[in-house]
Amino acid sequence: GCTSSVVSSRAYPTSRFTFHFSAPRYLMYYVFRLFVPILLIISVSYVTFFLKDYTKRIEVATGNLLLFIAFSWSLAEEYPRMGYLTFMDVIMAITFVINTLVVLYNVYLKWLEMHEQGQKADRIDRVADWIYPISYLLSFGLTFLYFFR
Repeated sequence: GCTSSVVSSRAYPTSRFTFHFSAPRYLMYYVFRLFVPILLIISVSYVTFFLKDYTKRIEVATGNLLLFIAFSWSLAEEYPRMGYLTFMDVIMAITFVINTLVVLYNVYLKWLEMHEQGQKADRIDRVADWIYPISYLLSFGLTFLYFFR
């Protein structure tokens, strides 16, 4: 560290001590502690798109959403609170929003099926099989560009 004298907001000189601290970040910690669980949660959610029983899809998607909430709470206990959004905050928010939409989507498909519109549900579902992974790739890609460009 070093000491110096600076002019304060009152135009009087004040003492200042400057200290610099650097610590390495271990990428593998973040990969295994954050990204692997998020990838698994996303994968489980995507697998539900290939189930034909909409009731089971709702159950699995809701359970997966609850798992994600528990995961995010466990992370919140370990990391300091910041006054701004970090890259991981945005990734977690995107994952939460998309997983919530998956639950709502599956409820809508079940509603269509219950109202004798099963063929319409199947047509919509074929499109969603592609929209789901594209939405993650696009939103994560834009987030990466925003934070690391």
